[in-house]
Amino acid sequence: MTKVNGRRLNGEGSINKVPGRNLYRMRIWITGYDGIHRRVEVYGKTRAEVRTKVMDATRQAEQG
Repeated sequence: MTKVNGRRLNGEGSINKVPGRNLYRMRIWITGYDGIHRRVEVYGKTRAEVRTKVMDATRQAEQG
């Protein structure tokens, strides 16, 4: 969800609407426990859903 003034929240810079579908997408780089960088795409119906999925994915990557 954007703020009232139309600006994006912290960490929300790369959430985009997928053309032709009713979804939002965020692409992030995650470093796994083995040290390898992976590009991950997370999809969701709302910006908030994508943001929570990204937080879960980064938390899971940090834990291994």
